[in-house]
Amino acid sequence: MVLTPLTVVIATREGAGPLEPVLAALTPQLRATGADAVVVCGSSEAAPAGLDGAVTWIATQGRNLLQLRQIAVEHARGAIIAFGEDHAVPGPGWIEAILRAHREHPDAAMVVGCLVNATDATVAGRANFLAFAAPFTPPMKTLPGRPPPFSAVSIKQRELEFPFANPGDIESELLPKLIQEGRAACDDRIVVHHYQDHGVRWSVD
Repeated sequence: MVLTPLTVVIATREGAGPLEPVLAALTPQLRATGADAVVVCGSSEAAPAGLDGAVTWIATQGRNLLQLRQIAVEHARGAIIAFGEDHAVPGPGWIEAILRAHREHPDAAMVVGCLVNATDATVAGRANFLAFAAPFTPPMKTLPGRPPPFSAVSIKQRELEFPFANPGDIESELLPKLIQEGRAACDDRIVVHHYQDHGVRWSVD
């Protein structure tokens, strides 16, 4: 049953620490729009103190992000499901931009937004971002022909109402299918700031 206009689902193998900037940016937007969020934490860490009531925290055992993300989707109550990550901080007005884009594209099953590299001060940070997200930086007036980074994706719940057989089916089957069928739109007013710099060795490996 749809109870909110949008649910942000976030899967993380880490605890609450890395999510602090994400939740700090997200919580005022949840309150302003009536949206909610579901965080599934694979470290079994308890919810952080003072967690906003719009955020459901699910602690479980598991390091597989695909499984954690599927649990989050199964608990989502929004008409639109937006995917977050523990290193992806929503830009100002991110939720409203997603809602607006879906209103403007009622027939699109999926809307793809943009990522901005927030760790561009190092070679490793730039290399990591360019390797997977370069086509999805603003301005982006047409949809790149490859599956988008997950933190740039929002999908209408009707596309997710049936149970997926295996964790990873959303990533490996649904996203490519929606792009191939021409049922995806892009909107570069939707912006996420991406923080990920694991160093040169990790980027090369």
